[in-house]
Amino acid sequence: MEQMSGQRAKLVAHLRDGQVYKGYSSDFDGLRPRFHVYSTEAPVASSRLLGLDELKAVFYVRTWGRGPGREDRTYTFDAGTGEPGRRAAVQFRDGERIWGYVLDEHLSEAGFFLIPANPDDNNIKIYVVRSATEEVAYLPEKGETSH
Repeated sequence: MEQMSGQRAKLVAHLRDGQVYKGYSSDFDGLRPRFHVYSTEAPVASSRLLGLDELKAVFYVRTWGRGPGREDRTYTFDAGTGEPGRRAAVQFRDGERIWGYVLDEHLSEAGFFLIPANPDDNNIKIYVVRSATEEVAYLPEKGETSH
C-alpha cells in the first residue's frame, strides 16, 4: 500500500453522507482507521480528523475544483498505456461511477488505490473504500475497451 507519511498530499475527501473536505494530509495511507485533513482555505487554518468508516473515497488532485474532462465519464482503456494494475469500473452506492487501474487490491480489506483511466483527469489517484461501492467490475485486459 502506498505510504504518504511525511508528505503533504493535496486531496479531496468525499464522505458517505455527501460532505466534502478539501485540504492536505500527511498521515493518510488507507491502512490506519483515522487521518487528518488540514485546510488553509478559510481565514484560519483548520484540521479535521476523519475515519475510514465515514469515507466514500479520497481523491488525490492536481488542482482544486473540477479539472477538464470531469463531466465526460466515458473512458477508453488503451492496450499499451503501461499503467500498473487491473482495469476496472467502480460503481459507488451513491451512483457515481469511475474507471481506472486498481492497485494493491488485496493489501487492505478497507479499500484500494485506483489510477484514473483518463491520463488527463484532475485526479492523480483515488483511494476507494470498498464498503462505499456497489460493484467493482474488472474489465478485459486485451484490446481496447470503452465504457
